[in-house]
Amino acid sequence: MKKEIIIIIVIVLLVVISDTIFTSMTDKRVEDIISRLEEIKEEKNLKNRIDKAEELKSTWKAYFVELEFYIEHNDLEKISIEIEDLYCYCKSDNEEEWENSIARLKSMSEHIKDKHRLKLNNFF
Repeated sequence: MKKEIIIIIVIVLLVVISDTIFTSMTDKRVEDIISRLEEIKEEKNLKNRIDKAEELKSTWKAYFVELEFYIEHNDLEKISIEIEDLYCYCKSDNEEEWENSIARLKSMSEHIKDKHRLKLNNFF
């Protein structure tokens, strides 16, 4: 009986520790994406905006590889597609569309951050 309790405690600790690490990493990635989106939104120069959107694309590709191990691919794919759309909207200088795309990306990013937190209500 003692052995089983120790094993359960170790497993629970491993789950909590790994979730803490993954949540921290996810939060950092999401905050970086959101700050890059803010930079794109504030940029007035079209060329610089396109360059920042291209930087965001390459950064996201690196983050995608890290995040795909523990976040649903569907959520990550939605963000990837929206980042591609943002890049296209920036190139076409369609201000209304790229601003809407930035808002959608922020919302999706926050959703990922909240969805993958270890909360008691996520279990029930």
